[in-house]
Amino acid sequence: MRHVGWMLAAITLASACALGPSEQRPAAETELRRLVDIGGRSLSLRCTGRQNGPIVVLETGAVASSVLYWPLQDRIATFTRVCTYDRAGLGWSDPVPTGRTFETMADDLDRLLRRAGVRGPFILAGHSMGGFVVRLVAARRPVDIAGVILIDASEERVSLSPDGIAGNDQTAAQLGRLASAAAAGLSTVVDAALPIPPGVPSEAVIIRAPDVIRAGQDELGAFGRTQAADRGPAGLGVLGDIPLIVLSRGRMADPLSSRDLFWREGQLRLLGLSTRSEQMIAERSGHNIHLDQPEAIADAVRRLIEQPKQ
Repeated sequence: MRHVGWMLAAITLASACALGPSEQRPAAETELRRLVDIGGRSLSLRCTGRQNGPIVVLETGAVASSVLYWPLQDRIATFTRVCTYDRAGLGWSDPVPTGRTFETMADDLDRLLRRAGVRGPFILAGHSMGGFVVRLVAARRPVDIAGVILIDASEERVSLSPDGIAGNDQTAAQLGRLASAAAAGLSTVVDAALPIPPGVPSEAVIIRAPDVIRAGQDELGAFGRTQAADRGPAGLGVLGDIPLIVLSRGRMADPLSSRDLFWREGQLRLLGLSTRSEQMIAERSGHNIHLDQPEAIADAVRRLIEQPKQ
């Protein structure tokens, strides 16, 4: 089975952990993490650090449980309050029926913040597919948003193009086969496809649970479920005058491939979402900036916290 793909780079480094029957839903830092009822089901929320201005909310990339972003969270928590959470079915969050869309994911985040009593202003930081989710939330409650960081984020013309949707569908099919392998106890296959990045807590073994993998598979279907009218540039909403940092990866193929060029063009289009935007480049990082160069994300957060008031 091929690796599940470059867009799932949050789960592409080596590990020797095996997934046994009793390890499919490990407990995780219960003193920091809590389950929040958002209306008949619960989402896992982890908030750390002391508030020093806006609260940072990290939105993960597709398929990625929040535990993979905890090292980044702990870095940011040294200077301000920061929260991570698991979308439905990922990590320790309750599942939902299949058929998720970016709108329903944004509904969940909006409801989670309200039910958990986490009050803004917020800095919303969305990685990859998570960029669509934070944009939708920011558009709903702009008065609560102090800034947005799009971390090598998906862009409509790239990720919602026929080729982008086809690639995500192919990856979803791979995940379906991987979930079946996990359910059958084929730990060698699952370990090879979903290795745990170094420096990430051991609880990250949860990414190998069959139901978590299936939830990730359904998430990828959200690209294809997006309405045709929303697939053009800025189709999922603009940010007005909300401060925006587009943090893009600097490490690409040499020479640049056509896909790299297309992605780079998409990153430039994201700058047009706000009248107060700027681009930062994580020069030493690929798509996984939260793993390759987390300090670049922390620097972007500081930049927004320290921005002059308008």
